[in-house]
Amino acid sequence: MIIAGRWNIYEVIKSWNQQDVAFKTIEIIILISWITFFSSVISSYLTLIIRFYEGYWNLPFLEKIGTTWHKTALEQLENKIKDNPQDFSYEQIYLLYPPPTRKKEVMPTRLGNILKNSELYPMLRYKIDAVLIWPRLYQLFPERFIQTIAETKSALEFTLIISSLSVFFAFISGIYLLIVGAAWWLFLICFWGGLLIAWLAYKGALSNAISYAHQIKTAFDLYRNELTKQMRLPLPKNEKDERENWEKICQFIYRGSPINLEYINDENTSISDQKQP
Repeated sequence: MIIAGRWNIYEVIKSWNQQDVAFKTIEIIILISWITFFSSVISSYLTLIIRFYEGYWNLPFLEKIGTTWHKTALEQLENKIKDNPQDFSYEQIYLLYPPPTRKKEVMPTRLGNILKNSELYPMLRYKIDAVLIWPRLYQLFPERFIQTIAETKSALEFTLIISSLSVFFAFISGIYLLIVGAAWWLFLICFWGGLLIAWLAYKGALSNAISYAHQIKTAFDLYRNELTKQMRLPLPKNEKDERENWEKICQFIYRGSPINLEYINDENTSISDQKQP
């Protein structure tokens, strides 16, 4: 980009071809080293990048604009369902937004709402705090399921990195090309092309986020009882008992509150039962 702003591309190629092999090798090694270093820096800021795209900006004015827009969209979907319970809008809410009963949880961005939807799912279904329980539940997944989750999460992270780098490239290249007085068509290609790629990558990230969120929901549906067994606690008899038990477990983990549940020593016998003659 820097060379293209001043020189003709043919001059650049000619200059490269005139260099000796040793100098070319050094340049390639430096380039690879720089790419490796830059990749490690990006990886260290990956969580921050994801949170930014979710809408955690610490900018109340912008957050309010985004949140208001998505709340309005959610209300429109809710009204469609009231008019026609079989409307496709319910699937959109299930995949893309927190439920209408939790409008306070709406995020300023579409990506934030998709991930918030998956975070609220275990709480609304089972009274499970996803943030508390997920690290413990993850240890019990079979290898194949862990691989599936890792693949969907990696796809999400990759598309967000591409999007963020494209925005960075668009503005840096645009400012530089304006300063050096480069051709107008080169500015259009670099600036607007970079923003277009960023937008396309973000759209891809939304699709990957839906897949990742679906895997999170599936994990709680299928393996929550495995965690209950690992904690030597009795399995619930019904939905009410399950919600009460998980609420107690989450309070025990977070606050150390007494759990008031009998421990199980094996699959069928509680410790209290074993003490009976």
